[in-house]
Amino acid sequence: WDPVENASLVPWMTLVALGHVLLIFQARGRSLWSAFILAIATFFFILYSTFLTRSGILGNSSVHAFTDLGMSGQLLVYMLFFLVLAVVLLFLRRKEIPTVQEEEHLSSREFWMFIGILVLVLGSLQITFTTSLPVINKVFGTKLAPPADVLDHYNRWQVPVGILVCLLMGFAQFLRYKYNENAAISKSLARPFLISASLTLGVSFIVGDLRIHYYVLLFASLFAAVANAEFLLVRMKGRFAKSGSTIAHIGIGLILLGALISNAKKEVISKNVKSIDLGKDFPNNENIMIEEKSDTLPMGNYYVTYAGKEKEGVNIYYNIDYFSVNERTGVKEKAFRLRPLVQLNERMGNVAEPATKHFLSKDIYTHVTYAEMESKEGDTTEYLPAKEHQVAIGDTFFTSNSYVILNGLNKNLEKEKYHLEDGDVAVAAQLTVEDLNMSKHTVEPIFLIRDLSIFTQTAAIDELGLMFEFSKIDPQSGKLTINVSEKKSNKKDFIILKAIIFPGINILWIGCLLMIIGTIMAVRQRLQTEKAV
Repeated sequence: WDPVENASLVPWMTLVALGHVLLIFQARGRSLWSAFILAIATFFFILYSTFLTRSGILGNSSVHAFTDLGMSGQLLVYMLFFLVLAVVLLFLRRKEIPTVQEEEHLSSREFWMFIGILVLVLGSLQITFTTSLPVINKVFGTKLAPPADVLDHYNRWQVPVGILVCLLMGFAQFLRYKYNENAAISKSLARPFLISASLTLGVSFIVGDLRIHYYVLLFASLFAAVANAEFLLVRMKGRFAKSGSTIAHIGIGLILLGALISNAKKEVISKNVKSIDLGKDFPNNENIMIEEKSDTLPMGNYYVTYAGKEKEGVNIYYNIDYFSVNERTGVKEKAFRLRPLVQLNERMGNVAEPATKHFLSKDIYTHVTYAEMESKEGDTTEYLPAKEHQVAIGDTFFTSNSYVILNGLNKNLEKEKYHLEDGDVAVAAQLTVEDLNMSKHTVEPIFLIRDLSIFTQTAAIDELGLMFEFSKIDPQSGKLTINVSEKKSNKKDFIILKAIIFPGINILWIGCLLMIIGTIMAVRQRLQTEKAV
């Protein structure tokens, strides 16, 4: 329910409503006023979506919205111009639009189609109102708060819309225009109803515990698909060429069914296993931090590594290798690679795009929630802020590429070598540094008191990109404070990932295909009918 995605959904809902109003007008010669109003509303909402996206007004509430590009005034004029133009033209030609006073019968197809149209319009208005809260606050100076839980807020409103639309798609297909016998309708719907109820009971055991209205949506989506399949096979006798709308309705039922099952059973498999708190923006129970080419971390039934990134144009691809354990040998074997990306965009802001691995029964969705965008080039001589270590003689501490031992103190320093003056009190910390290749290095940072002032002389190991400073001595505890600065080039590249398994998502994809195919078939059939006339 991202605001920009909402702005794309609303014109689709009003366009679907418009298409059904036109069917009513074609069959019964009525509701042309409604058709014109919905046509104007659809185009207006397309322009309004552009305004929301490009004006920057949703910049703080949507990851997809542009920042303010200085176009708000032009977009507002553009939108209002076409709205006023459409209303003026509709008013000027109002006498040419026929009106029918006769009321539809309660059992007629057109009556229930109009109820479905009304449900779609109300649903689209609710989405528009909530999405437009930043606009309302800015225009009217109000302080309406957006919903705290966006997902729950929209679902409370839109799940009933989905339920009503599915039920209407299921039984309205069996109705004729003008009038229908109730007994005939009941007989036609009895078998789809019983099949849908049985399937609902079976699927309920799979999806587990849900809120009651989700069970109702489960039945309604199954009923939409089953009833339209019954209509196709029994009433239409399998004549697919003339069944475009029926196939599209089956597709919409499956879309809602797939969305419900996959979200009810989805599993977030990315759990942070490092002893690092990723912060409130990246909850540890939903995100995992992986360092490049050094980590192989468990994630669900898999193990994952970050194999590096590649820049292609404005896109940076992050190579994530998934491994599964061979049950026979116990060896981790590469299963597949996913390449989520981040698109660089200075005007809009960087946009992350997920990568998905498709299986027959599930999808694995992988999304980069955080990544360092800065290049390391040119950072070879620059150091990161120092880290402080308080250690006693014999203690060990770690850097990113080595571990360090404090062996002792050297109080006999050569004056010429370290540029010491008479009266200086100087002592060096004797450090042994062992890198990942087991090579040892020695270094002696100096703590110096001169004229009652404290000075330090740093010591560096260039090949390891480390700089040491002996900054303090605590006489009571006997501990020294050693500050270690590391070159930026030492810093390992890492990313934070979120990975989700969506079981049953292929039901949704099949539904999408059927909806598209059915819509194309229905349009083609209408065009052929017009040519024949």
